[in-house]
Amino acid sequence: MNAGVANAYDAGEASFFIEKLSGKADLVYRFGFALTLSEPGASDIVMAAYKACLTDINKMHNEDSLMLTLRFLRGAWLFFSEGDKSLQPNLQNQEHWLTQLPVECRGAITLVDVIGLSAKEAAMVLGKDEMECREFLSKARQSMIKAENQ
Repeated sequence: MNAGVANAYDAGEASFFIEKLSGKADLVYRFGFALTLSEPGASDIVMAAYKACLTDINKMHNEDSLMLTLRFLRGAWLFFSEGDKSLQPNLQNQEHWLTQLPVECRGAITLVDVIGLSAKEAAMVLGKDEMECREFLSKARQSMIKAENQ
């Protein structure tokens, strides 16, 4: 038996990944969908966020669940905002109220109202200050209320 193969599997690492990290994929996917308004775009963002974040897996062992969530969501935001422009949504001829919002507003409302972060935590993900994030939230919520009343 090849000893190198036996050492390649680390039960502790596998358990850490399954218990602590795999559950973040759904949150990152929801955030990615809000950013790209597409399922393929959201999937690409999940893959990129995990790829980027897993380079620091040794640091993640000491982080609590919230910090891990923020790490993955921040990675998703950075990939989207600095990455491939093909991920930018095509908003022509779309009627949904989300399509009328700037991406920061879509991101903020998803982080707070869907994922459940505080405005301060959402601001950390978006790389903005808390007041700016609250302005994004306000604009998004106003747009939602306006759409519901039409």
